[in-house]
Amino acid sequence: MNKSNVNISDNFFLIKKSDLPFSCPQDEQNAWSHPKVFLNFDKKNIVSCPYCCQKYKLT
Repeated sequence: MNKSNVNISDNFFLIKKSDLPFSCPQDEQNAWSHPKVFLNFDKKNIVSCPYCCQKYKLT
């Protein structure tokens, strides 16, 4: 994911399928905020990071 791919909608960061596999935090984010964790999207294409609680939606 790069900054040009980030859209914020209804408190979600919108993620493209081309950004998979997806992890939090991203390189652009503070890498010291928490350990890097790969996230799996649910059936509604939504996931929340277990460390920082940031919400992501797959578009």
